[in-house]
Amino acid sequence: MAKPSTVASGKRQKAVVFHELGIKTRTASGLTKADLMRTKTGKIVTKRQHAKGKKAYKNIKGWTIAIQKAKKKLNMQGFVAIKKGTHLYEVAKAIYTA
Repeated sequence: MAKPSTVASGKRQKAVVFHELGIKTRTASGLTKADLMRTKTGKIVTKRQHAKGKKAYKNIKGWTIAIQKAKKKLNMQGFVAIKKGTHLYEVAKAIYTA
């Protein structure tokens, strides 16, 4: 009788390896449990993917904080479109460049 495969494949391969269900020890691309992690929202991603996302966010972090401060200053809550020429945009830009 053939030995069962230790390679997980398919849509949920990362989840199978991460949760160590059965005998699957790595994904088809070679990722092991040590390479995987759970994000704060619960998604299973590679540690490398997570690091790239955090690095990419640094490029827009200042603008995001400026928008938050501008919304607080103008007493706005919830979703508000940020369109060039609007009062919110002008206030946020002033905070961002200051």
